[in-house]
Amino acid sequence: MSEDETGEVWWDGQWMAEGRVPLVDALRTGDGVFETLRTFDGEPFLLDAHLRRLLYGARTIGLQGLPTAGWLERHVRRLLRTRKIRERPCVLRLALLEGRSRAHVLVVLHALRTEGWKERRSGVRVGSSVLRHPGNEAGPGGARGPPKWLGRGALTFALRAARRRGWEEALLRDASGRFVEGTRSNLIISKGRRVIAPGPRSGALAGTTRTLALREARRVGRPVADRPILPQELFQADEVLLTSSLLGIVPVSEVDGRRVGPDSGELGELGRSLWEALRQASLRLEGAGEGPHPAQGRGSRPAARARDRTRTNVRGRGRPQRRERPR
Repeated sequence: MSEDETGEVWWDGQWMAEGRVPLVDALRTGDGVFETLRTFDGEPFLLDAHLRRLLYGARTIGLQGLPTAGWLERHVRRLLRTRKIRERPCVLRLALLEGRSRAHVLVVLHALRTEGWKERRSGVRVGSSVLRHPGNEAGPGGARGPPKWLGRGALTFALRAARRRGWEEALLRDASGRFVEGTRSNLIISKGRRVIAPGPRSGALAGTTRTLALREARRVGRPVADRPILPQELFQADEVLLTSSLLGIVPVSEVDGRRVGPDSGELGELGRSLWEALRQASLRLEGAGEGPHPAQGRGSRPAARARDRTRTNVRGRGRPQRRERPR
């Protein structure tokens, strides 16, 4: 996934160049959480799910003075509209960082050089990292999984080391040598009808693309287990897949120099089903963007739904909110 090197930055209500964001303590220490998502026809993909996970992570690590989901959604859509993002596919990164009295809000937009997800005709090569996955001992978290910390120095180091060896991703193992997830992706394997997908119960991030994919797997009758993957299970799997907001769903053809998955290296039966479900979801989003742009005019049903969501209080009931959160 190729992004333009320079992007646009919105910091606490102001647009600025990337190099001019204040070096607050939270940026220096990584004290915050973030989300990465794509846009299709100017619409942010799975925005509700990303905002829920962002706020869950922020509360989990103890950030104070947080905006509401409605406030974030309203401003994300407004920013996309004012920057004419509908004219090009983009990646959007949204972060909440520790502040003195309230959390800082950071939005970074980068244009993508490619349109939507493309079905991979060849699998990716990945390898094991020397970095050990901490499992459920990573810190705060619970049934919904660990927060997506802003500080990712160790993961970035692991990915850089993997790329030096010609791998596209580094897989992390736990103390028992079982595979849990990638540095920037979730891991899914299948054997027969069974699917193993390490997630929150395994200490892995509850990926939004993973959630969509597993919903489809269950729909087509595939039992899904959330647990770490034994090495022999990985190397004997019918399919090995990676999922993420930027990658989509891609097949893995090689792990640590050993062939895995279909001989063709392409998506197998399960992978094609999951990829098609993801593609259809993105097409529905693009269809929702036709006609008046969301948040423009009363004739747009997506805009009306957005207004309905953002005009009620945080519990979803009560009197309409007449003013935005003070910034």
